[in-house]
Amino acid sequence: CIATLSRVLYVDPSFNLSGTDYNGFSWEKAYTMGNLQTAIDAAAVYSDVNNNEKSYVFVKGRDKSTGETITMRNNVTLYGSLPSTINTGVVETTHDDGSKSYDDDKIIEYIKAMDADRDGMASSTKHTIVNGVKSTEDLDYCLFDGLLIGNADNAASPVVDIKQGNVALRNSIIANNEITSTGQPLVNLQSGLHCKT
Repeated sequence: CIATLSRVLYVDPSFNLSGTDYNGFSWEKAYTMGNLQTAIDAAAVYSDVNNNEKSYVFVKGRDKSTGETITMRNNVTLYGSLPSTINTGVVETTHDDGSKSYDDDKIIEYIKAMDADRDGMASSTKHTIVNGVKSTEDLDYCLFDGLLIGNADNAASPVVDIKQGNVALRNSIIANNEITSTGQPLVNLQSGLHCKT
């Protein structure tokens, strides 16, 4: 049995709530504080079940860290640091048989609108703040956009640790970190950052 999956998921780290109603399917039912990795993993499962179709996670910004070190997953695009005032999501297409889906053009339209509404990372006071970003496998595609990677005090390993693959970490800031292990880099890139088009 496969649980209900969605190509588009939402995370609002300012929600300090729990329960099955917060499944990430809308801003009103967004994944809550401490569940960013859960949303990323759910998006990866959607992609895996649907022939590697790209999936999307949209995350509102706030002035506190999620407290998470997040792991990149295959075919997941994450857009972070979105304005807290956003309440509308990607428009779904309803088909003749009553089923619904997210079309690429509607997703791209939504991303462009979010980019226009989102403050620049350097000027914003509300970010999607995580302790670190890593990948644990060679990825075909992954894009994380709009993160502040910080607050990893006394870290014993790199706060950005990305293995080989077609990945991009874009429009993000790395700040307020301290590595305590001698000779350990703050950022470890095994193949550089690039994105497959």
